[in-house]
Amino acid sequence: MLKRLWLKLKYSIWLKPAWMTLAALLLAVLSGLVDSGRWFRPATVVPPFLLTGVELAQTILGVTSAALLTMTVFTFSTTMVVLTTYSSQYSPRVVKNFLTDDETVQTLGLFMAGFVYSIMALSFMKTSLNGQPVISANLSILLIMLCLIQFLRYVNHVSAYIQVKNLIQRLQDQAGDCIRDYRDFLMQGNISRQYAPPEGQRQLDVKAGKYGYIRLINYQRLTRIAKEADCTIVLSKITGVFVTEETSLLTVYHDQEDFEDPSSRFRGCFTIGNEPLEDQDFLFSVQKINEITLRSISPGINDPNTAIHCLKMTGVLLSHLADLEHGWLLVRQDEHASAVDSPVVAAFELIDFEKIIDQSFSQVVHYGRQDRSVVLAIIKALGIIMERATYRNRQIIMVFIDYIWDKLPDDLKSGHDLRLLEQERAECLQLLDR
Repeated sequence: MLKRLWLKLKYSIWLKPAWMTLAALLLAVLSGLVDSGRWFRPATVVPPFLLTGVELAQTILGVTSAALLTMTVFTFSTTMVVLTTYSSQYSPRVVKNFLTDDETVQTLGLFMAGFVYSIMALSFMKTSLNGQPVISANLSILLIMLCLIQFLRYVNHVSAYIQVKNLIQRLQDQAGDCIRDYRDFLMQGNISRQYAPPEGQRQLDVKAGKYGYIRLINYQRLTRIAKEADCTIVLSKITGVFVTEETSLLTVYHDQEDFEDPSSRFRGCFTIGNEPLEDQDFLFSVQKINEITLRSISPGINDPNTAIHCLKMTGVLLSHLADLEHGWLLVRQDEHASAVDSPVVAAFELIDFEKIIDQSFSQVVHYGRQDRSVVLAIIKALGIIMERATYRNRQIIMVFIDYIWDKLPDDLKSGHDLRLLEQERAECLQLLDR
């Protein structure tokens, strides 16, 4: 429950502007009380150069509120332009990355806070004593100076953020962090190539109950519930998989007569939404990079160099998974006992390397096979993956390279093009036998 709440707050664009606006409202109330002289006279505590008259303060607050509203509208318009660029040139799925970026949200929040403060402080001017100097106007000036500094930072941030190389690097870093978390997760049990569920036990399928993508799976809680219920769970789903109401999330095996159905508790360990998230699903970040690759080689954009860079980064990312083979992660009742002494309480299916290779490169092969440079980049990326792959995964990669070879058009199967392609293929064959 807390994890779901954290996700909603993390990917919301209203949270930071909301609390910044609330802080500005409280500051306006406090400054209004100080200006009214109810606690003390500002002239006795605050230096004179920080105080202004009521009429001048009203003029300053009116000007700053109008200026901040204009800057807010301009910033919002700039944000819309960036979102349009992201959606049309890169991928609709990277729009959310910019919307939830800290710099974007902070800029909108600061402008909204400055506007709210100026308006509220202006409305409190009527409570000030006649002829008494006030501090609200100078606080408004300080806020608008902060907004100007933030605006310059935002312009610089947008100019850097919109560059495709920076976008790819951020996606790569995000996926890399997720892959490291996944490898840490594999340390919680024993990896086995095969797993046979318990025989002769009752079987219970836990349905999803709703449709959408699996965003998060709380593996620790699943294991804890299985231990408490004295049963064995088999989970053959990974994050990013699309499920429906009748899809089985996991299977429970038990041999108890009065077994209490824990389906609702198990179902609470899954977060399902209308789109995947990068928090556990590193393949979603790879998919975004893949979509940028496809847009780059489209006739409307025709930017093969960006596509080649994307393919290299995809190869680097998947190379960190190349030593993992398809199998099961087995978590036992006693984590410190041997495999013979402790029964399995949870079996989690691991990623399928063959499917990952197919999902990451098949579409690029289909749409980019006419371009020799793109095909060479694909084979080079596969070679990068092979450098760290197990022998079984190297065989999978070579099968996919043969698939690429069958897809090549006739004009690339002769002359200089064929010689370069065969050279890259030969290098991959050398890696296979290494």
